[in-house]
Amino acid sequence: MPLRPIALGDALDDAFGWLEWLPAGERRQFAGEFARVIVAAAELDNYGPLSQLVREWRSTAKVHADPKLARRLRRRIEAGGDRVPAPAC
Repeated sequence: MPLRPIALGDALDDAFGWLEWLPAGERRQFAGEFARVIVAAAELDNYGPLSQLVREWRSTAKVHADPKLARRLRRRIEAGGDRVPAPAC
C-alpha cells in the first residue's frame, strides 16, 4: 500500500530534521521529488540520484536557516557577459 502524501511528509520530517527550516511549499515539493526519485532509483538499483536530491535540499534548508547567508546569496553579482534570467519557480 503506497504512503499517503501526509504520511510520507511526516516520515520525511522524522528522517530529516533539517526540513524544519524549509517553508511549507518547499517541504511539499521535496516530498514529491523524493517520492518520484526513490521509485526511479529503486527501479534502476541506483541510489546516487536520491543522495544528490537530499544533498541539494539540505543545502537549501541551510540557506533558509541562516538569514545572513540568504542575504549574501541574493546579492547581485557584478560581472561581464550576458544577464542570466532568474529561474522560473
